[in-house]
Amino acid sequence: MRELTEQDFPFLSELERYDFFLKLYRSVDPADAAKLERLYGSRDPLLPLILLQYLEDLPERPATGAIIRLIESSSDVVARAACEAYNRSHFPGKARLLKQLILSPNPRACRFAVRTLSRAGFMEVLPLILRELPDREGAVRAEMIEGLRYLPDSRVIGVLLPFASSADERLRWRALSVLADLQPRLKALPARFFLKLVHDPAERVRRVAIEALQRYPTRSVAPLILDAALDKTQPEELRIRSIRALPAFPSKKWIRPLVEIAAREESSALRLSAEVSLRHIRREELRKGVLPLLRDPDPVLRRQSALFCADLLGSDPEAREALFALWREADDETALELIDALGLLGGQETATVLRDAVLRSPVLAYGAAHALARLRGVTDAGIFRELLENPDVPNPSKQALLDRLAKRGPEEQIRAQLLPILLKGLSSSVMNIRYLSLQTLAWYPIGDTLPGILGLMAHETSADVVRMASRILGRSLARDPLPLVDALAAAPERTAVIGHVVRILTTQNWRSETVPALLERLRAEPLRLLEDAPETYFAVCAHLLSLGSVELPTLWPALEGRPGRDRLFLEVLASFMASANRRFGPPPVAFLGEKAAGMDPATRAALYEVLALDGGPEALDWLTGAVVRDQDSDAVRRGAVALRRRLLEAPR
Repeated sequence: MRELTEQDFPFLSELERYDFFLKLYRSVDPADAAKLERLYGSRDPLLPLILLQYLEDLPERPATGAIIRLIESSSDVVARAACEAYNRSHFPGKARLLKQLILSPNPRACRFAVRTLSRAGFMEVLPLILRELPDREGAVRAEMIEGLRYLPDSRVIGVLLPFASSADERLRWRALSVLADLQPRLKALPARFFLKLVHDPAERVRRVAIEALQRYPTRSVAPLILDAALDKTQPEELRIRSIRALPAFPSKKWIRPLVEIAAREESSALRLSAEVSLRHIRREELRKGVLPLLRDPDPVLRRQSALFCADLLGSDPEAREALFALWREADDETALELIDALGLLGGQETATVLRDAVLRSPVLAYGAAHALARLRGVTDAGIFRELLENPDVPNPSKQALLDRLAKRGPEEQIRAQLLPILLKGLSSSVMNIRYLSLQTLAWYPIGDTLPGILGLMAHETSADVVRMASRILGRSLARDPLPLVDALAAAPERTAVIGHVVRILTTQNWRSETVPALLERLRAEPLRLLEDAPETYFAVCAHLLSLGSVELPTLWPALEGRPGRDRLFLEVLASFMASANRRFGPPPVAFLGEKAAGMDPATRAALYEVLALDGGPEALDWLTGAVVRDQDSDAVRRGAVALRRRLLEAPR
């Protein structure tokens, strides 16, 4: 058997290839080494790719050296695979072997070596990078500069400084970015180096300079950062970074500029940055800067400083007293500016002040009521009762109180005391007060509010209010209709409200176990729907049938005993089945077939319509036979029309 050669390698089985590779790899014969080198350098990339799979599993110097040589391959596919194989290799000394590629003329190999070793913090590559950096260009130079970020050493500074003053904006930015990152660790550059770059023509260079200056402990850089924050010609991102940097140099000097930014800038990002910075300034400095602004002649600045004083210094006695003193001296226009600040200030004293403001002036009433309603945990029911019942309080102010109560619900400690006032609000002549009182009552148990809501629905002329009342009742009943039916039976004006109640009963999914009692109470005194309003009763029955909560044989005994009642029920059922929003189960065809024998022609025609609307195979088969056998011409005609319409509408 002849000896295998490298030409045979592609045609071997996987096991034979691996054996052949190991034979060449372990051999000390120069001829075998030459064969292996020819496989590494094959023009067919498949061969070195196969070898790389074997090499990465051998944690040995020769195998790792071969992988590193293949990183310099001219084939992109082989080179990328070699880089991945190097990363997976477990040879302990692979970093020192890779170091030689920093000198490689192959840009890809050089960049891989620099990136891999520098990010690993392998300091042995630093002299090589520093030596090669001045002579490299393009992507290789960029990679070397970036790699120095991870190799903190004072020798880096001298090499990067020439690049930091380059006319090439990208190169200058990259070098300065690395210098800024190294500065906190090396502390080799004075602040003035970055100070002169604050006015660099390139925006990202200025951003790097600002970020670097934030790390200097000296306050001499703060005015320059403030100038960048206030300069409206600067990009927004740079201004935001400058604003966020100011708390690193705490001083009351920054308070006014930051308040002005928060008060006047159109950009929400800038305003938010100013607020965040103020929150990070020490309380002592903040107090010294904000309190004098409460007396500033500029109303915009005065209002914004009051908001910050209440929000950031609300627990400080001096700040609270300053705000209350300002309020006592203020006219209506100035007091209006302070209302939001008082709302943020909180406390029982604030609640009393805002209550007095509602009664003090129509100009202040709405804003003060709105701020008063926002206070949580300090406002007692007496204040709300006084304001909601006082005829001198404008209706918009009452609406402001009710609006906040409706959105957040009355606090537990005042909920019971407010219930009579809210129920009384349902009879207000102002539609908005009725609407908001209704929304607030949704926070109460349904048993406490149901009679009042039904009384509202009996007289309400606004469709929006009635719709909201129906939604609240449907949500609060928790799938149990019996409390609603009992309240309807006890309502003195049930005739006016019964239509609204039936609409609720026919739009909700009720629990099956409540259905028998529901139907019984609708038939019993004093409602007597089956006797006095059978069509309404049948609408409820049809709705329950669509939910599967009741079966047709269970309902049928109530249809017997009075002529035409079964026909009316079938007509109502057909109208429900025609709705695209409802789904019914298969009708009991056998049961209906038995009942059809005793029906008059008009009732049979209504039954034919119901079965045609169902459209099931069993229903249509029975309907076809029934139409053929029926002797009444009008019933036959109506049944045939319904059957034809159903067949024409059926999908082909």
